[in-house]
Amino acid sequence: MPENQILNLNHAIEFSVTDSAINILAEKYLPLKINGITDIEGYKNVRAARLVVKSHRVDIDKRRKELTADALEYQRRINAEAKRVTSLLEPIEQHLSKQENDYEAEKERIKREKYEAEQLRIKTRTNALLKMDFVFDGINYGADYTSSKFQIEQLKSLDDAVFDELINKVEGQYIDYKDALAEIARKEQEEKEAEAAKVRAENERIAKEKAAIEEEKKKLAEIAQAQAEKEAELKKLQEEHEQSIAAKLADALPVDHTCAVVTSEIDHHEIIMPIHSDAKSQPTTLSDYEILFNFVKELSQPDETFDNLNQFINKMLLMDNHSTVKPQDAYKLATIEIALRAREILVNIEKNI
Repeated sequence: MPENQILNLNHAIEFSVTDSAINILAEKYLPLKINGITDIEGYKNVRAARLVVKSHRVDIDKRRKELTADALEYQRRINAEAKRVTSLLEPIEQHLSKQENDYEAEKERIKREKYEAEQLRIKTRTNALLKMDFVFDGINYGADYTSSKFQIEQLKSLDDAVFDELINKVEGQYIDYKDALAEIARKEQEEKEAEAAKVRAENERIAKEKAAIEEEKKKLAEIAQAQAEKEAELKKLQEEHEQSIAAKLADALPVDHTCAVVTSEIDHHEIIMPIHSDAKSQPTTLSDYEILFNFVKELSQPDETFDNLNQFINKMLLMDNHSTVKPQDAYKLATIEIALRAREILVNIEKNI
């Protein structure tokens, strides 16, 4: 097809066989059948008819290829021309698109910066209010110490000078408010510290009292322990003294001497005195004991023995119920001491005579 010739897409496509011819072939050949393997005539007729139909089909396919080749060539030429023209238009379109995109981007940037600036202004103003203890109740920002209130729309729309004037006024009120709170807190802290000091002083006093009580308990315990040890030691000494006196008495008296027991109802106490078995008279009362004591004292030279012995007797007689030495034991010890001391003195007198 010539390059300058344009394919007519509305032109009718014609092949070697028409629709009416195909209808005739259909009427003529469709009734044909082969009646079994022995129907050779029927076979020949069917084969001849098929070859006729095939020849028409082959002719149609050849014609299709011819027509298609022209169409493909035309399509290639269209695509090439379209590409060429497009390549000429693209730089123009790209330039215009860039101009348009730059405009839209700048417009969006300005819009975004305006929005960000507005948000920053609102955030800055909101932070300024929050720093002064303002709270948002859903409608306004407000605080207990001031009557000034701010709506969200005001934070967006107020001029900077107007807002600064309002915020400076609130800031003065806020300083007074914080100073008042600080003064209250200071007084409360002073009261807490004073109360704490009072509690500490009371605790220290109680601790000192407890320590003093514990110290007193310790001292009393030590005194009680010392008293118990002293009484135990005294008891031990008394027992050893009794044993010593008994031993001395046994050594001093002859074998034919015995021990007589004289009972006297003096303050309901029993006095036990060792006496000679040949004695015709025996001291039976406290006055007799005193006479004997004084008699022995008169026979001796003045010394501390009798004074100490007299003190010992008196101490033993005056002991209270808490003493470990019974009154009758005191009489017994004193009497034995008197008897031994008297015998020694008498023996010395006899020797001197």
